[in-house]
Amino acid sequence: MRALPTGTVTLLFSDMEGSTKLLTRLGDRYVEALDAQRAILRSVWADWQGNELGTEGDSFFVVFAAPRDAVGAVAQAQRELAGFAWPGGESVRVRMGLHTGAPIPHDGAYVGIDVHRAARIAAAAHGGQIVVSAATAELVSDSLTDGLSLRDLGDHRFKDLERLERVYQLEVDGLDQAFPPLRSLGMSSTLPLLDAALIGRDAELEQLSQWIRTGQTRLLTLTGPGGNGKTSLAVELARSLVDAFPGGVYFVPLVSVSDGQSMWGSIADVLDLQEGREEDDVTAALRQRTALLVIDNLEQIDGAAKVAHRIIDQATKVVVIATSRRPLHVTAEQEFPVPPLGLPAEGAVAAIGKSAAVQLFVRQARRVRPTFDLDADNAPDVAAICRRLDGVPLAIELAAARSKLLTPRALLTRLGSALDLSTPEHDRPTRHQTLRDTIEWSYQLLRPEQQHSFRMLGAFVGGADLDAVVAVCRDDVATYDPLDIVADVVDASLAQMVESDDGEPRIVMLETIRAFAAELLESSAEHDAICERHAAFFADVVETQCARIHGPDHLTAQAVLETEFANIAAALEWSLAEGFDETGERTRRGVRIVARIGTVWGSGGRVDDAMHWLRRAVERGADLADADLAVCTSTLANFRMFRGEDGRQQAQDALDLFRALGNPPNGLPFVLRTMATVELDDGRLDQARALYEEAVDVARAADDIEALHRALSGLAVFVGNTGDLELCRQMEREALDLTIELGDPPAELGCRQNLACTLRLMGQIREAESMMTATVVSALAIYATNDLIYIGDDYGAILAEIGRDRDAARLLGASDAEYERLKMPRGQVQTDEIMPAYDQARARLSAADWDALYAEGRAIPLEKALRAALAETAAM
Repeated sequence: MRALPTGTVTLLFSDMEGSTKLLTRLGDRYVEALDAQRAILRSVWADWQGNELGTEGDSFFVVFAAPRDAVGAVAQAQRELAGFAWPGGESVRVRMGLHTGAPIPHDGAYVGIDVHRAARIAAAAHGGQIVVSAATAELVSDSLTDGLSLRDLGDHRFKDLERLERVYQLEVDGLDQAFPPLRSLGMSSTLPLLDAALIGRDAELEQLSQWIRTGQTRLLTLTGPGGNGKTSLAVELARSLVDAFPGGVYFVPLVSVSDGQSMWGSIADVLDLQEGREEDDVTAALRQRTALLVIDNLEQIDGAAKVAHRIIDQATKVVVIATSRRPLHVTAEQEFPVPPLGLPAEGAVAAIGKSAAVQLFVRQARRVRPTFDLDADNAPDVAAICRRLDGVPLAIELAAARSKLLTPRALLTRLGSALDLSTPEHDRPTRHQTLRDTIEWSYQLLRPEQQHSFRMLGAFVGGADLDAVVAVCRDDVATYDPLDIVADVVDASLAQMVESDDGEPRIVMLETIRAFAAELLESSAEHDAICERHAAFFADVVETQCARIHGPDHLTAQAVLETEFANIAAALEWSLAEGFDETGERTRRGVRIVARIGTVWGSGGRVDDAMHWLRRAVERGADLADADLAVCTSTLANFRMFRGEDGRQQAQDALDLFRALGNPPNGLPFVLRTMATVELDDGRLDQARALYEEAVDVARAADDIEALHRALSGLAVFVGNTGDLELCRQMEREALDLTIELGDPPAELGCRQNLACTLRLMGQIREAESMMTATVVSALAIYATNDLIYIGDDYGAILAEIGRDRDAARLLGASDAEYERLKMPRGQVQTDEIMPAYDQARARLSAADWDALYAEGRAIPLEKALRAALAETAAM
C-alpha cells in the first residue's frame, strides 16, 4: 500500500446494487461476477493513483490525493463495468460516491466526519450512478474532460449529518443518466403538511405545473378572496414540483411581516442562511440554486412586489409562487385567479357527490360526525349549502363544522348570514375564524376611496355592467374616476371582471362578499342615495328592454332582462319597501317596473316571482290610481287564472280603474282581454264578446299594432269556440300580418300556432301539420318554457289527427309534466279543443303501449319531446 495522502483528499465508496438478488440468479457463477468486478475496479484504482483502504464483499473504500483523479477513476470504472460481458448475460451495476475533505489519518486508515459524509453520499446512489459532494464538484467543475458533466441534484438530508448536503451527479456520455431520486432523507423542503388531501384542484394543478415545468413563468401569483384555498393550492403545487427543483422547495410564511426589508429576513430564515439576512445575502445564496419559493400572504406587505421582482431578476434559476389577494403588478408576473370549488349539478346523489364543494363538505362533516354520509335525503340540502356559500372552501369548512349538532337541512335554514359562520378550531389564523373576519381583512387593506367604492358595489345583486357602475357609483364630490376604483376592488380580489354573453365586461362578486359590502352600505351615509340611483337605473333598463321585447331585438332584450333579474328585484325591493315615501315617486316607479316586466317574467318561466311582485305592487300602489296599477292588477288576475285560481276581482278592479281614468288607450286593450277571459270562463258569452270587440276597437283607434294583434287573436279564439271557424281564420290571418309588420317573431309564431290549430279544426289537417311543424322549429329557438307548453299540446293533437299516435302520447306526457311543474291546470277551452284527438290516438293503441309512451314523455323535458317528434317528421 502506498503511503496515505494527507491534507485534503477525495474519498470514494462503492458497492454493487442488488448483490443478494444477483447471487440468487447466478448461483455458483456469482463468484465469477464478484471476482470480475473486483479485478476491473482494482485495475482502475491503480491506474488513477487510488489508495484502496477497505474491501468488504463487493464494496470498496478508496482515497485519492487529487479530486480529478478520483473523477477520472469512477468515470473509467463505470465505462468498463458497462462494457463487460457478465456471466449469464447479467448486468452488474455499481453505485459510487465521492466527497473531498480533510479526514484524519489513523492506524492505516482515516477517521472523521468527512468519511461518514462520503459513505452516506455513496449509499444514496443507485447502481450505475456516480454522485459527488459539492466540495468535490467545486474543485473539478472547471477541469472536466470531454464526455463528463455535472448535474445539480440539490440539497439533501442524510442520516446523522446535521447540515444539508449539496449533491451532484457525474454524468458520463454513453452511459445511463436517468436514475430514481436519491435514497436520502429527502431534499430541502419546508412545505407545511396539509391536514388532508386537496380536493377539486386537479385541473388547476396540471395547468400550473405545466407553466412552471416548461419555463413559461417564473413568478406565479395565485390571487383570490380570503378563504378560497390559495395557500393550499400553492403548497400542493410546490409539492408536485419537488423533483424539478434540486436546490430546494421552501415555504415562506409572512403573517408577521409588514415590509419588504422584513421579507428578506424571513426568506433568509427559511433558507437557514448563517452568513446574513439582508437582500444581497439572500440573492447571493439563491443565485447558486435551482429552487422554488412559495411566498404566502403578500397582500399586506408594502414592497412585496419589489422583493419578488428582485429575486427572479438576480436568481435566474429560482421560481416564485406567491399567494395574494391582489396581483403584484411586475413585468414577469403570471396571475392566476383561483376559482371557487366546483358547485353541484342538479340530480341524484351520485351527480351531486361529484362536486368538489360537496366532497369538501362531506369530509369536514365527518371530522365532527364520523357517521355522516351523503344520501338521498340530505344531498339536495348539502348542494344548496354549497351553492349558497359560492363554493368557497373556508365557508364550506366553517359550515360543515356545525354538522356535529345540525343536520344539513337544519344548517341550511340557519344560514341567515353566512358571514357569521365560525369555527371552534383555535389553530386557524384570526382572519379565518369567520367569513366576516377574512373579508374584513381584505377590506381594511383598501384605501378609503376604494372602501367607498366597495361599499357602493354592494348595491348590485348578480353583478353589473360598466354603464350601471358609472350610473350608480358616481360621486359628485370626488375627483377620482369610479372605474379606476372599481378596478382596484377587482385587483384586491373582492370583485371579478367576467365577460358577459355580448362580450362586454361585467363586474361580479361572490355572494358572501357582496353580503358584507351590502351590510357596510346599509350602515353608511350614502345608502339611500346609492339605492335610489340603483333603482332608477334598473327602472330605465326595464323600460328600454321591455319596449324591445316585441320586435326584432327580442332575444337580446330577453337576455338582458334575465341577466339583470336580481338587480331588478333589488330595485323593486327598494321602491316598494314599507316606510316613508312622501311624494309616492318610489312606489310609483316600482309599480311601473312591475307593470312592464310582470308578463315577461311570467312567460319566461318566473311565474312565482311575477306573482310575488305583482301582489306587492298592487298592495303598495293601492292609492296611486293610475294605468300602471291597473295593468299590474290585470296581470295578477291573468296569472291567478293561469294557476287555476279565481281572478275575477282583480280583473274587475283593473277595468273599473281604467274606466275611472277615462279609458286611456295605453294598456286598456290588455285589461279588456283579461276581463273578457273571466266572462268567458263564467259562461257569459255576450259580455265576453263585447269586451274582446272593444279591445280590438280601442287598439285600432290608437293605431297600436302590438295591442291590436293580441286583441284580434283573443277575439279569434272566442269566435272559433262559438263555431265560426272561417271568421276565426280570417282574424288570425290579419293578426299574423300585423305581427309580420311589427317585426315581432314570438308574436308571429303565436299567431301561426293559432292559425294551424284553426286549420286542424277546419279539417285542413295537412296544411295544419305543415304550418305547425315550421312553427315548432322556430319556437324551439326563441320561445320560453311557458309558451312551449301550448305548442306541445297543439302539435301533439295535430300528430294524433294524422295517425302518429306514439308521438302524440309522448308529447301529451311531456306537456302534462310541464303543467304540473308550473303548477297550472290546462284551461277548459284548451282541453275541449285538443283532447278528442288524443282520445282517438289512445284508442288506436293498446293500453300498455299508451301508458308506456305517455310515461316516457313525462320523464323527458318538453323541448326534448318536441325535437324527437320533429326528427320523426323529417325521417318520413
